[in-house]
Amino acid sequence: MKKHALVFSAVSLAGVVLDLLTKTWVLAAVPHHGERVLISGWLSFGHAYNEGTIWSFGPGAKVLWLILSVLAVPLIVGFFALRKTPTWVGTICLGMILAGAAGNGFDRIVYGAVRDFIMAYYTRADGTRAIWPLFNLADSFIVVGAILLALVPSPPAAARSEAKA
Repeated sequence: MKKHALVFSAVSLAGVVLDLLTKTWVLAAVPHHGERVLISGWLSFGHAYNEGTIWSFGPGAKVLWLILSVLAVPLIVGFFALRKTPTWVGTICLGMILAGAAGNGFDRIVYGAVRDFIMAYYTRADGTRAIWPLFNLADSFIVVGAILLALVPSPPAAARSEAKA
């Protein structure tokens, strides 16, 4: 379990640092509501503050989102610690989810909103171009970690106990 705890901590810390550094760097280089094109028509860096949650839902509930962000961190750590038979995929995924929760939680505490900067463009069914709601690395860590955690099957309990031996 010590190795899992070290990997969980390392993934979490590296993710938080990467998230906060990229937010700070990009938002210092791009004016508020501005855009720096990386791949024309596909990917840009923007500069926005999101007071709500996913897709800016609930911007009027800033205090609620702040409380939930703060509570998410010990809940994720507790979930990690309570696992009886950890897997490496689970350890890494939970580390990614913690990194995302902590990075966005930091923003809510310090800035009162989450700093978003990644702008991805897509084509709608009717052929018009649109911008996906801005997001950041913390959001990506949460989504990718949760999807992998849900999709990658855990080995049967017997296989996990054999692997420990």
